[in-house]
Amino acid sequence: MIIKASATLRNDYASISNLARKTSEPIYITKNGEGDGVFMSIDAFEKREQALELRAKIMQAEEDLNVDVNYIYLSENDTAEDQMKEVNKEIRGKSSGILMAAVNSREIQEALENMMISIPIIFVETGAGDSFPVIRSDDYAMGKALGEAVLEDMERTKAPGKVTIITENMERDSVNLRYKGLRDTLKNSGRKVLISSLSGDFSAGLFDQIPYLVTLDKSTTERAAALWKESRQSRGKNQDICKIYGTGNTAQTVNALDNEDISMLVYQNEFNMGYQGLTCLVENKKKEWIEKNTSIRYRTVTKKSLYEDEN
Repeated sequence: MIIKASATLRNDYASISNLARKTSEPIYITKNGEGDGVFMSIDAFEKREQALELRAKIMQAEEDLNVDVNYIYLSENDTAEDQMKEVNKEIRGKSSGILMAAVNSREIQEALENMMISIPIIFVETGAGDSFPVIRSDDYAMGKALGEAVLEDMERTKAPGKVTIITENMERDSVNLRYKGLRDTLKNSGRKVLISSLSGDFSAGLFDQIPYLVTLDKSTTERAAALWKESRQSRGKNQDICKIYGTGNTAQTVNALDNEDISMLVYQNEFNMGYQGLTCLVENKKKEWIEKNTSIRYRTVTKKSLYEDEN
């Protein structure tokens, strides 16, 4: 637990803000020795809100199905090893089943294949190989939708055919499938499109010669949009040369779309994944049944369509 006095927040806001971003943890603010408030980075707050909304959907399924769910939250920096420790703990604790999203598809798959598993495991959004069922949208089609939107804009604006793809979190098969759908669509378009990939940290200089930037998960989309906003402010409106096409429907990405820091978003119904996942777990649905009978829709949204009812 991180505790700071209100005087520190008042006199050294920058250090508190940096600490919150670095740790992704809430900072408890005291006044006269008593708890007074909590300071969080916007990224940590967004993730907390998403977790609470997902939990609300699963709680609805709990009530509908009359089951008890034990919630385990991992931090952003937790590894496949950390996740497997929790899985083993739940198995030893006699849980009836596990619903999870793999932080690293290959490593989780390898770990599970070397275990004697006595309870059903269902994955949501990100899977772990072909042996285990996963409930998610068509990630390949989501990547394809991003590629089609970029190509449509190229055709309309006659912009250079140069696309940079941010390839972070590729250890998750959902991101990998989106990448393949995007890349295949660009390569098979019949247009001359120069595709480059970038992983790791990126800075405002990235936008100097890039007409199109594509991100494949919500956290990367948030970072890219924030950086582009900062870059636009220093360049001026007449120097806009980059358009971002991203993934996710967090408050931060939607706000960036509304402010035209993002040109288009593709997103899936994450909350429905939780409900369907728990239902299949409780009803002990098998992999073949899940693949045939579950469906998670995805949507694309632009600033123009942002306030339509279906979005």
